[in-house]
Amino acid sequence: METLLILIDSSPFMVLFKDRQGRWIWMNQSFIKEMDLPPREEILGKHTQDLLPEPKDLCREDREVVARGEPLLGLLRKVTLPSGRKRWHLTDKIPIKTPGSGAAGVAVFIRDVTEQREAQRKLERLNRVLEAVLDVNQLMVREKLGRNHLLNEICGILVKGQCYESVWIILLDPQTGYLLDVFSLTETKAEIKRCLSPQFVSHLTTDSKDGFSAIKYEDLLRKGWQLPKRYTGKVLISSRLEHGKKTYGAICASLPRNAELEKKKRTFF
Repeated sequence: METLLILIDSSPFMVLFKDRQGRWIWMNQSFIKEMDLPPREEILGKHTQDLLPEPKDLCREDREVVARGEPLLGLLRKVTLPSGRKRWHLTDKIPIKTPGSGAAGVAVFIRDVTEQREAQRKLERLNRVLEAVLDVNQLMVREKLGRNHLLNEICGILVKGQCYESVWIILLDPQTGYLLDVFSLTETKAEIKRCLSPQFVSHLTTDSKDGFSAIKYEDLLRKGWQLPKRYTGKVLISSRLEHGKKTYGAICASLPRNAELEKKKRTFF
């Protein structure tokens, strides 16, 4: 038994043993390190609710495993560690059985799958954008109701397809730079026009490097640009609408600040 515990203690997987009452009776070093916990001697005999946030579901699952004597496998959840870090864990819970007395406790085996989960989410986001690009291309081919209907439909595709939280299109006179019209599914024309100071329009149409821009809400406020408070914590991305070396406006979209703007996603935008 001691040799087995030594092997488990050096495993890269997180392992925790609990008794029938949910007390922690042993855990390996990977569990202690990855969960940002104090040394083993300080947490032996503790309960999950003593050390981990959001323990209700965890304790319910433990009771179910003990009562039924059957494992719960492949439990995927986003967890908050005591340090406040957010991670994705894939967990298996297996009853610890002893002869003639049912389940004596629960063995918990945990794998951190945060990187794999984030890679999957990036691929899903990229696929949504690619599908939207295809939908927009099809719309432009078959659209017969005119420019205004086309641009409103494009805004709708990009928002309803969950590519971006909000999208708006600005049209300018290519000769004078005068504002002609604005389109959006999520904002009114009045709201957008309030944001369009001359400096803002200049940034979107001439100042931004290679026609693309990504700027945080707080930076916009410092420049004196007015955006609704719902953009707090967001990043506004924009791209010039150009043809024949003339600028006809810009398309803008908002993203959560933590959303990574991969090269392919930027290209599609």
